[in-house]
Amino acid sequence: MELRDLNTFKVIAETKKFRHASEILNYTQPTLTARIKNLEDELGIALLDRTSQGVNLTKAGELFLPYVQKIIKTAEEATDALILLKNDLTTNLLIGASFFVSCYELPSLLSTFRKHYPQICLHVRTARSTEIVPMVERNEIQLAIARGVVASASLEKIKLSEEPIVLCTHPSHPLSTLTRISLQDIGSIPLIAYQRGRGYWVVVEKAFENFSLKPVIMMELDSIEAIKKMIMQTVGASLLPYAAVQEEIAQKQIHALNIVNPGLTRDTYLYSGPLNKISKPTKAFVEMVKMIYCEPDKTSFNPE
Repeated sequence: MELRDLNTFKVIAETKKFRHASEILNYTQPTLTARIKNLEDELGIALLDRTSQGVNLTKAGELFLPYVQKIIKTAEEATDALILLKNDLTTNLLIGASFFVSCYELPSLLSTFRKHYPQICLHVRTARSTEIVPMVERNEIQLAIARGVVASASLEKIKLSEEPIVLCTHPSHPLSTLTRISLQDIGSIPLIAYQRGRGYWVVVEKAFENFSLKPVIMMELDSIEAIKKMIMQTVGASLLPYAAVQEEIAQKQIHALNIVNPGLTRDTYLYSGPLNKISKPTKAFVEMVKMIYCEPDKTSFNPE
């Protein structure tokens, strides 16, 4: 079977009119008829039934169409992949990320992307979420991964994850025997705070406010890494985004308690130009990130 014959059948089946298919494919109607006849002769069965109202699919045609659509889509994707490999060997991809994403999430994403697209040169800009998203609008970067919602009328926004904020203690802390805790109980625990009014701590403050609570702050730091060091030195406990401490939790250097009250989460979003207009490298990165975040059952990314 020739791909051109399959595509001819697909377009006729979807438009239901030989005339419309002729305009789309830029073929004469006799050419369309000849291609369909070649396909039907090869298969040994009729696929289309021409009527005065247009074209109907036979039972065989209805069965055959989904397979043809998959074949055409796969052929188009294969062609795009080869074009990317052939023409974009020195392509640059400019990525923006918030400080948190750049430190705790972007390294693994870039590692995966480089394995599949080593020909693409990556450039990363780091700034606050409210600063990095407008860079996409100004075409200074091609996409951004940021925390929280940043208003933009011109960009595509894809929600990637909803990450919990957890209470973190040293494994020797009395609370380390627990796995869950309420904000009400946290309210009496002296905490090491991140900068008040900044970053994820805004979510923490809002959650306490919603329950008419006020956290007890024993220390305030402007670095998540510094807070983790303090916890591991048994200085105190703190509330931290899970992604920032998952390695320490796995290594049993920090114990984390889930918070039962709603509202203590941070959303991660990917921002890009319209998906039908972005470059192929940008689209490849977007598809990879969507698969990793939005299809967690898939353990690895495979662009093929």
